[in-house]
Amino acid sequence: MCDRRVEDEGIAVVLVTPENIRTLQRKLYRKAKQDPAFRFYALYDKVCRADILSHAYRLVRANKGSAGADDVAHALHRGHTQVIDADLSKYFDTIPHSNLMATVAERISDGAVLRLIRMWLKTPVIEEDGDGMKRRISGGTSNRKGTPQGAVISPLLANIYLHLLDRIWERHQLDKRLGAHLVRYADDLVVLCKQSTERPMEIMHRILARLGLTLNESKTRVVDAAQECFAFLGFEFRIAKSWRTGSHYPHVQPSRESLKPIKFRLTNMTCRNLTLLPLEEVVGNVNATLRGLDGVFPLPQLQ
Repeated sequence: MCDRRVEDEGIAVVLVTPENIRTLQRKLYRKAKQDPAFRFYALYDKVCRADILSHAYRLVRANKGSAGADDVAHALHRGHTQVIDADLSKYFDTIPHSNLMATVAERISDGAVLRLIRMWLKTPVIEEDGDGMKRRISGGTSNRKGTPQGAVISPLLANIYLHLLDRIWERHQLDKRLGAHLVRYADDLVVLCKQSTERPMEIMHRILARLGLTLNESKTRVVDAAQECFAFLGFEFRIAKSWRTGSHYPHVQPSRESLKPIKFRLTNMTCRNLTLLPLEEVVGNVNATLRGLDGVFPLPQLQ
């Protein structure tokens, strides 16, 4: 949790982290960085603190931002143009509980927190059909794999487990040895290679197999970014040629899919039934919406 610019009901606001929470964050962060082998033993009371839960709820409720993609552009600029655009097969449904809990336990020894996470992993997911009948579609006490999708902790647990891929890639210096730069956000990942993708692809298969995971062969593809674009985290990347200088550069733009919601919102915010609203209010709402994309894809603000 940190200070964050968010859009709440069309209005851009900044949620400021209270100083007492920020102090706790600093202490935990410094301890974790200074002692990589330290296992935190007293966390449950922090998780249950009313001020932390309240601030976390406000962030979750208001946050509509997305992750940056500056790394996938730097690598392209350094010549890593052969791209493995990877897709994990049913990742959230296939994470082995035992391996996941062992990974979490590397840094947490608080039994209450570990028990809470185990309970979360076993929570049944219930679906109600059109006739009002309820049925379990996943989860349950006998379940040994997967994190309940939709649960607020699922993305965090999924990220913790796949961090093993990052650690193995870094430990064996595959970036330098193979010229293969791994970029990952949760279960979205790409490997940008300077030369052939054959060896990096082979090694990725082996690592994922050790983790009990597999690549979706039908959706995983190899892309030459000098010839075509690939999508990652809602953006499209390719090597383009500047019409002014003639030099090549990594071109980044929002993907068509990610632009659909923003176009829909802008259409609704400028429709005819809003002509009675003051122009300043309409312009202010439109600009607040456009600012979400401004960091990576500069957009003109209305006057």
